[in-house]
Amino acid sequence: MTENKRISFTTLWEFIQDWLSPVLVIFYQVVVIVALGVMAVGAFRFLKQPFIGAMMEHTLVINSIQPMQSGTWNAKEQGLSYGHVLKTLDGERIDTVQEYLFTLRDYDIGDKVSLTVSTPDGEVNDVDVLLQAFPGADRIAYLYIPFLIGIIYLGSGLWVLSIRRIDRAGRAFSVFTASVAVITAGLFDLGTSNNLVYLWTFSLALGGGALINLALIFPQEVEWVKRYPILSWLGYIPTVILGIIAYPTIYNTSDPYAYIIPWRLEYIYFGLSAVLFILLAIVRRLKSTSPVARQQAQVIIFGSILAFSPITIWFFITTNRPEVAFAPILFLPLAIFPLAIGYAILRHRLLQTDYLLSRAVLYALLSILAVGGYAMLVSGLSLVLGDTFNVRNPFVIGFMFFLLAILFNPLRTWLQNFINVIFFRGQRAYQEREQAFSQELNPAMGLNDIVIYLRRYIERSLGPTRLHIFVHDSLRDIYISAGDDTGNSTTDISFSVTSALPRLLAQRNTFIILGGDQGFPEALEGDKTRLALLGAELFVPLPGRSDHVIGFLALRKVPGA
Repeated sequence: MTENKRISFTTLWEFIQDWLSPVLVIFYQVVVIVALGVMAVGAFRFLKQPFIGAMMEHTLVINSIQPMQSGTWNAKEQGLSYGHVLKTLDGERIDTVQEYLFTLRDYDIGDKVSLTVSTPDGEVNDVDVLLQAFPGADRIAYLYIPFLIGIIYLGSGLWVLSIRRIDRAGRAFSVFTASVAVITAGLFDLGTSNNLVYLWTFSLALGGGALINLALIFPQEVEWVKRYPILSWLGYIPTVILGIIAYPTIYNTSDPYAYIIPWRLEYIYFGLSAVLFILLAIVRRLKSTSPVARQQAQVIIFGSILAFSPITIWFFITTNRPEVAFAPILFLPLAIFPLAIGYAILRHRLLQTDYLLSRAVLYALLSILAVGGYAMLVSGLSLVLGDTFNVRNPFVIGFMFFLLAILFNPLRTWLQNFINVIFFRGQRAYQEREQAFSQELNPAMGLNDIVIYLRRYIERSLGPTRLHIFVHDSLRDIYISAGDDTGNSTTDISFSVTSALPRLLAQRNTFIILGGDQGFPEALEGDKTRLALLGAELFVPLPGRSDHVIGFLALRKVPGA
């Protein structure tokens, strides 16, 4: 009876993990995409109507957001501050944000309105405010930059999900990035239209749970998660609890401040999950015996430093010098975080990941230099030539682009070499050998020649103590070991197409490491005896065009890895 229950639980867990979980993740991605569209439409509508000079949350509470340029928000200048609650507008009672926005449509920029507000102490005041347009600097700080960051997070998650949707790490990462996309892109909506407050509150809690889920399984599973995989979902328990606490407080106009504490709890939970994620990455970098896990952890740590250092430094500076204003550009490095994690997840899955990343960094730097170079050319020529220099003249514009084109070709080459040396120094030697290998393959006449060249380059590059190259024998439908330089087979062990190892290599489409703290995959139990006799630790698939690999490499421990 106990065994039957165990089988039933295993079957249920496999259904949830392999079928229900991917469906829910994809559904959430679709919801987020639609939500970002709704936020964009709401922002466009809000910017077309007058602005009182203060941002307002869903219970009509004036929030703490300040203008980028002091003195540019009229309501703030008239004394409205965090905690004031709007009651009436020109004598008309206001009960919801939607009523407030609908009422403002009857006014124009420059009109004066009378607002009745209550303070947290219950005092009621009347304030006259001149309606204004939403300032351009604040649009950049609170709408454009956060929305751009949200799109980058969402795009990173969709990119990883499209490649690793069958893997738990890929799904957890996509849920995290989609949640952050709602959090960042929804900041403007949260202080203006308030269309998606429920989704924003849910995403804030879900983002923390997804990041804990990712921390427990990537870049390497925690030991107790290996034994009990369901424990990797522990982070979602606080998500549910925080949601249950927060939801009744939303739109509770009888107690307009009730939502503040639940939101703070969610902020704290999200922050703690980020700290846990980075700390576990540091631990894996220091203690893991897997070279892949150490490399992935190193990328995560480096990306986290680049992403969070600017805004962290600003926080420390403002503790002693509160007069230092916040610059919206400090938000931009936050986009590095999902890109770094996505790169760590996909680096060993895609052959061109390093190439794509280097090109992305190159063209990002070139874009910055192009804009800066154009601006400096215009500014310099304007100072030298004065009014005689007309930027609108098509011949002048063409001449400047001609100069930029001449300068940027050698600059592009230099930047590419610089990026390769700084970020991909360890990959250059392998890329050169890969090119040489491709050239030597041209005169190869058959499979035996290809195997000889492949073995030669693997031994030169990696120096394995043992190397087997298994190729598919189509007549017997098995994988057999190819001969070495002397023509003798390196092992008598063979694998059928339906064996556990070839099937797992085809499914994962990446290498498999055995030994160390990686543990032995349950999916390979059927081949455990043969793998023990083979004595290999690293297995690398040779992908084919069918539903199975055309072969695979089996290597003993690689020195220096």
